[in-house]
Amino acid sequence: MSNSYRFSLAIAFGLVWNSVAGADCVFVNTNSDPNTVAAFEVNVDGSLTAVTGSPFATGGSGAFDAAVGSIGMSVGDSRLYVTNPSSDNVSSFDVADDCTLTVTPGSPYAVGDSPLGVESDPDGNYLYVANFLGDTISVFSIAADGSLSEITGSPFASPSSPFDIQFDPAGGRLFVSNDFAGSVSAYDQAADGSITPVAGSPFAAGGFEHGLILNSDASLLYVADFGPDTISGYSVDGAGALSALAGSPFAATVEPIELILTPDDGFLFATNDNAENIAGFSVDGAGALIPLAGSPFASDSVGPAGLAINPAGSFLYVANGGFSGNPDVSVFSVAGDGSLSAISGSPFATGGTGNATGIIYMSDSLPLPLPPPPVPVPVPVLTMSLWSLIALVGALVLLGSYRSRRATAL
Repeated sequence: MSNSYRFSLAIAFGLVWNSVAGADCVFVNTNSDPNTVAAFEVNVDGSLTAVTGSPFATGGSGAFDAAVGSIGMSVGDSRLYVTNPSSDNVSSFDVADDCTLTVTPGSPYAVGDSPLGVESDPDGNYLYVANFLGDTISVFSIAADGSLSEITGSPFASPSSPFDIQFDPAGGRLFVSNDFAGSVSAYDQAADGSITPVAGSPFAAGGFEHGLILNSDASLLYVADFGPDTISGYSVDGAGALSALAGSPFAATVEPIELILTPDDGFLFATNDNAENIAGFSVDGAGALIPLAGSPFASDSVGPAGLAINPAGSFLYVANGGFSGNPDVSVFSVAGDGSLSAISGSPFATGGTGNATGIIYMSDSLPLPLPPPPVPVPVPVLTMSLWSLIALVGALVLLGSYRSRRATAL
């Protein structure tokens, strides 16, 4: 989106927050046939307003339940990628300042069988697509105009039914959940975009893996175990290998689909499709998940699936499109203790005809450093030698004596 700035400043705790000219946006893969993307502007109270022209046609077909990873974003928050599971392709859009979408040249692009998860690397140079029924991962280079070209060696073999994709924020490594295989794969990324499994990959998980999430420094990874109703948690070492956390897997009510962490990594939320609720956890210093008071929190719609959160961690967005969901988006305020409350007007209709699945929040709010402190203005200081000071004092004494004698004479 645009790099121009508007003067909307707030000073707090040593930061100046400067909003980029475009609005914050929420995008939802409606997973319909034909497929569309619902686009919303985000209001100050967290509520959503559909933008003109929404929903936007992808040029492909959705109609695949629980495709929670089916919408992705490239670097700079200016380009959006959406998988179309039934037509076996991926669509590319440019994002305008007002959250409207424009199809990029050549879109949609053919991929493998039933593409679900999609993610670009942090530099926005390559796009990765998990082909659920093809047991492969397709990799494309991204041109300046957003067009895609499949790289040499793509698609790359994967364990059965790759589902969701997450990149290490630092780049160079990606992680993939494998549904039917009951595992998580870790891959190193080469300079040409190709991928190679790390030593020990894939790593066993609870079973029927769906959405996965990394914390901000990629030292912890969590994956939703849809079958056994749990969340598996791992520590991630420098080589990308996963080791189960103490206490893992953690109970997550019924059929968890998607996971998300708050920006400060303090809370984790999980959508539980058939239970119609959202489980909330605090994350302790060792990465263990501790259920929040009042969790799970009831959904205000049907089939909670995809999750997104705003940069402040104050609003949680839920795409209701699980295996029997509604075409709408629920919005919850997130309290300081992690508890959730549906906001006024929630849920918000997508305008699509399918089950809303993948969802993403795009923000243009950037933290800028405070301006430098003012340069101190030198204050003139009167300086004099000791003898000059003695002479001055003496002169003042004589002047006082003279005035005293004159007053007496008068």
